[in-house]
Amino acid sequence: MSGAKTNGFEELSARIRDLCDRSERNYCPCFTAFLTPEEQVYAAREAETFGSVFMLSFGGFGGSERKVFGFFPEEIFIRPSEGSAEKEYHGYFPISFVLVSGSGYREFSHRDVLGSLISLGIKREMIGDIYLIDPYNAYVAVIESVADFICRDLEYVSRDKVKTRIADKGEVPEKEQKFEDISLTVSSMRLDAVVASLLCLARDKAKKLIDEGRVSINHEAVFAYDRDVREGDVLSVKGYGKFKTDALLGQTSKGRHRVVVRKYI
Repeated sequence: MSGAKTNGFEELSARIRDLCDRSERNYCPCFTAFLTPEEQVYAAREAETFGSVFMLSFGGFGGSERKVFGFFPEEIFIRPSEGSAEKEYHGYFPISFVLVSGSGYREFSHRDVLGSLISLGIKREMIGDIYLIDPYNAYVAVIESVADFICRDLEYVSRDKVKTRIADKGEVPEKEQKFEDISLTVSSMRLDAVVASLLCLARDKAKKLIDEGRVSINHEAVFAYDRDVREGDVLSVKGYGKFKTDALLGQTSKGRHRVVVRKYI
């Protein structure tokens, strides 16, 4: 792992410790900005060291990729059991939703919406998931402090005039994750073999991607070629996409492994 990347996570760890300490000291919940899935792995590990503070995460949408982490002091708040009890805490999170609506003249994409927001000078960490409900309308989860600014200053997406407003949380639809199913037969469940087969690459090319830190399992970079890919693992390859090992269907008569992988689309 490169020094720059390591330093980035050291800064994140320090920020998490500071938020936990403030939550514990001031008897109040404290929150991060939106974290990437990889950042969430490191943040969760750091938060586990604070026994008097519990951590919850929420991205605004069900199944959000980018999430805000909240830290709650146990002297004031009751640690919820997993599941529906956590929803009672979602109202504490500093997340707003902005509805971006085009004129219908030109279609726009997730990238178009994100690019237009970034061009306003908003940091990426202030923007969560973008839910494109059709080619002309998108709900955007944002840190609430920038919501009014977006509604005031965002005028165009993909050269189309847009309207914006802060959406009521009750009107935001559940985010629907779409997949494309891929059936593979691989020589082994080693990471390099699965990546090579999944991306239709030579094994050497797959190994190079792993060496470069571009391959992660469950949002954590993996550098071992022989790491086994297991059922349920989320496999990400920078520049190629994200996949989930949905089912292992046993071996063929020639000893190859049959695998069903779902590609996130």
